[in-house]
Amino acid sequence: MVPQTYLRSSSIKSFQDCQLRFFADFCLGLKFPSGPSAVSGTIVHEILEYLAHNQDTADEQIEDVCKEIYQQHIDKVDPSRVPKSSQRKTPEASIKAWIPYKKVKDSITNVLAMSPRSFDPRKMKVIATEQKYDVELPYPWAKYDFKFRGKHYQGQLKLKGSIDLIVETDNGIEIIDWKSGRSDDLATGEPKAFEDYADDIQLALYWMVARRYLNLDVQHITIVFMNESACYSVDFDDDLVMDRIQSIYETMKNTARPEKNDSLFCMRYCPFSKNDFTTITTKPLVKAREYTWTDEETGIPVNKVYKMCGQLNNYFNSDYTPLQVMEALTRFDHRIEDYVNT
Repeated sequence: MVPQTYLRSSSIKSFQDCQLRFFADFCLGLKFPSGPSAVSGTIVHEILEYLAHNQDTADEQIEDVCKEIYQQHIDKVDPSRVPKSSQRKTPEASIKAWIPYKKVKDSITNVLAMSPRSFDPRKMKVIATEQKYDVELPYPWAKYDFKFRGKHYQGQLKLKGSIDLIVETDNGIEIIDWKSGRSDDLATGEPKAFEDYADDIQLALYWMVARRYLNLDVQHITIVFMNESACYSVDFDDDLVMDRIQSIYETMKNTARPEKNDSLFCMRYCPFSKNDFTTITTKPLVKAREYTWTDEETGIPVNKVYKMCGQLNNYFNSDYTPLQVMEALTRFDHRIEDYVNT
């Protein structure tokens, strides 16, 4: 089994995209610091949240708001993470070259200027921003029972997370989900169709939780791609969403070996396919397996260490169970029952 005590929309999507990446991230706790795009997205979300709470903010004040929130986040970035291509004369200048202010400001400008429908948070009737939820599923299929590092975990699966924005419109209550990234499917590189959003588990989960557990009569949920000035509105069936969550969780419990899914995302973006255990503070209790690779040009054998996903694959190829691999590799400061809102 792949044990979990709670699910987030991001963890569900991660499991669907690549079971091995999910296992490394949510079971082993091998998290990497956010990249520049993720940091920019966090800054943009915080600016929009500010505008939703401070609807009297004048147009001429927005620039100052953006710069202040941007600077607050820039001050928290470790300069040693900046790649050589973005290095400048000072650490702060390097960070700002790596995470440019223009990208943040352009996202805000785009969303405030969208038409024919306005998505300016200052003009919306806001019900809640960053609405957190923490709900227990009281169903027989949602029970978990396993032992890990001498502790007995027993209870009911929970759904945890937060919803960007909930507003009231002339057509009823609506959920807004901000996206500062591209609408392309990162696994394939192809543009998404409307049907992809109608099948999106993240949107479906927000819909079901808001209606069933937050007691909000949500009529539709809209995903807004700020940098593309595009939006898609969908709705779901509560019972079908819960059926999907049940199916995904039962698959997790019945998974004896998390499978690696090679895709465009894997090769370009996934940190577990790019790093080995020497790149982070986590050290495996079992030595990383080496392999011999022959250089095609020179014909000289070279000893290499498997990347993280390769090493994990080796364990499962050797018939280790997920719990056995967790015993060996899980970070000691990672508590699998905890929820960290990142």
